[in-house]
Amino acid sequence: MHKCGVVLPLDGHTLAHDLFVCYFEQLPPFEVKKKSDFPDTSSLLALENYAKNQGTQGIMVSRDGGWAVFPKESDYL
Repeated sequence: MHKCGVVLPLDGHTLAHDLFVCYFEQLPPFEVKKKSDFPDTSSLLALENYAKNQGTQGIMVSRDGGWAVFPKESDYL
């Protein structure tokens, strides 16, 4: 049976660590002048972790510049 949707967990072992690395190193989706992207980063890391755990790739659509750059460094998005 094909799933219509899944609630992604935010309790991964590395989620908080990865979030702060992205924040302090100003990695996508954090921008140099815009440092309020915690929801974006949490979402992207959760999507990436889910795809990794499922052994697949996720496809995202967004007009946000950080969302467009983040997958370039990911094997799963």
